[in-house]
Amino acid sequence: MMLLPSGEADYSEIPKMVLSADKSVRFCAVIDRLGRLECKKFREDITEPIMSEEDNEKYALLTTMRRRPRIPWSQKIGKTHYFVLRSDKLVQATIPLSDSHLLLVYLDVNDNANYDQIIMKKILPAIGIP
Repeated sequence: MMLLPSGEADYSEIPKMVLSADKSVRFCAVIDRLGRLECKKFREDITEPIMSEEDNEKYALLTTMRRRPRIPWSQKIGKTHYFVLRSDKLVQATIPLSDSHLLLVYLDVNDNANYDQIIMKKILPAIGIP
């Protein structure tokens, strides 16, 4: 992540960085606090996405609404690194980037995949989150 001259974060390169972190990543988007997709990218071999553009926009809005409130017990349990939802066709991970932005990542479903390892050891380091 870089800073713009205004001091705001520039997330425009993050989708590309996440896609290169692991071959199981299908889609990546940065969502602002209003649930808008600021920047997004599909893996190059994805010619027919499972979710349409409209579906992705709706999902981003719903994700923002669900994830924005601070967890009241976070001081007791620690920092939230990510949330994950596994369905039959997609694994959807939501990663807090800042107080105003979330990262939405869709991954291929693979029974042998260790999604915690992919997120914690590949995706987060690729975007500079320790």
